[in-house]
Amino acid sequence: MLVLLGGLAGPAHAADFGLASQPLLSLQTVLIVLGAFAVFVLLVVAWSHSLRRQVRRKTEQMLERLELQARRQTGVQNAARLESLEALAGGIAHDYNNLLTIIMGNVALMKDSPQLRGSDAAHGLAEIERSVERARDLTRQLLTFATGGEPSRAPMDVEEMVRTVVEKTLRGTKLGVEFTVEPGLWAGDGDRDQLVQVVQNIVNNSLQAGPHHGNLRVALANHAVESDGTETQKPGRYVRVAISDSGTGIAPDVLPKIFDPYFTTRRGSRGLGLATVYSIVNRHGGWVDAASTLGLGTTVTLWLPATMVAITKETPEPSSVPAPATSVTPGKPRVLLMDDEEGVRTIASTVLLRMGLDVTAVADGESALVEFEKARNSNRPYALLIVDLTIQGGMGGRETVEAIRKLDPLVPAIVSSGYSSDPVMANYQSYGFQAMVAKPFGVSALAEVVRRFIPLEDPS
Repeated sequence: MLVLLGGLAGPAHAADFGLASQPLLSLQTVLIVLGAFAVFVLLVVAWSHSLRRQVRRKTEQMLERLELQARRQTGVQNAARLESLEALAGGIAHDYNNLLTIIMGNVALMKDSPQLRGSDAAHGLAEIERSVERARDLTRQLLTFATGGEPSRAPMDVEEMVRTVVEKTLRGTKLGVEFTVEPGLWAGDGDRDQLVQVVQNIVNNSLQAGPHHGNLRVALANHAVESDGTETQKPGRYVRVAISDSGTGIAPDVLPKIFDPYFTTRRGSRGLGLATVYSIVNRHGGWVDAASTLGLGTTVTLWLPATMVAITKETPEPSSVPAPATSVTPGKPRVLLMDDEEGVRTIASTVLLRMGLDVTAVADGESALVEFEKARNSNRPYALLIVDLTIQGGMGGRETVEAIRKLDPLVPAIVSSGYSSDPVMANYQSYGFQAMVAKPFGVSALAEVVRRFIPLEDPS
């Protein structure tokens, strides 16, 4: 054992183990390791680059979704802010327009009085009349927000409408206009009167935002929205109208608020101009947006629903109204007037009496039905109905006419309402009426619509 251990502990040579001729790592092995490491590094770099691209793409997608969500949320917030104004507008519209009807009617009748013609009082009445007309326009603007309003839509030439409004609004100013129109522009599907107000409000807002340099720029183009849900509009065809100015611009913290009701940065402004734009376009099923840079100007863009229906250039004459089913007895034609406001009944009755008509005025639908049946039974039927659409606490005009149609399906009926944006007013023929007169109405407006059914002398 000691001999063995001593042998092991003695000097030993590498040759004894066969290792002297082999290095620890050969050059070939080193090259293979370095190559593998280089490939690994390249893979890591490529993976890192791919990862960065994926992260950047995902980030961009997330930002786009967040921006889209923010834009949609802004629309929801704008709609929510309008709810209180809608309730207010709908609540006061009926009473306010009734009062304006009474004022307008009495002023018109007083102006035609022989004793007042040419006097100082007549000039005062003319000034009152102009003020009432301004109040009527303001009421109509406020009624834009009333709950349940529907535009009276028809195919329209958007280019012609926009050109007419812009050029008329800029007349007398130092600002010019440049139009860019895509060939083959689609026809719009909308209420021309309301969309005129939209364009006019935008241009007026631009004029008030001066000072300006250059011209107002108006661009019209077709815009199709696909069904992939990547845009704020609903899928369909739109006419895009972009109105750009070169004014002072709008600050970034102010821009999201410009469509809010009553929001304004100008003293003396009511803050309803752009809120009206938003409400009208929204009810058309369109969209409105604004972009601005301080010192460079603002662009307001409208997306208005388009239609493939051909535009009718000429408005057809009103269709003839069928004669009453019952025979009218000799004497004055009879008119049944229904309105829940005593002052309106008084002024309307006065106008109709001056036209040579026999008038019966009632306050609600139940009384109207009683009078209509009584007239039929006595062989003195009514030749015309004029009914208020909304009766507080009673049967309104729509229900009243439906009941009367069961007795006489052909007697002409005119609907009147202070809710000028009510669906029935926009589509009165679909609800059994032959004509409509929106409150506040003047003497001449009422007389004109009545003469469509009963040709008579002017009430004045």
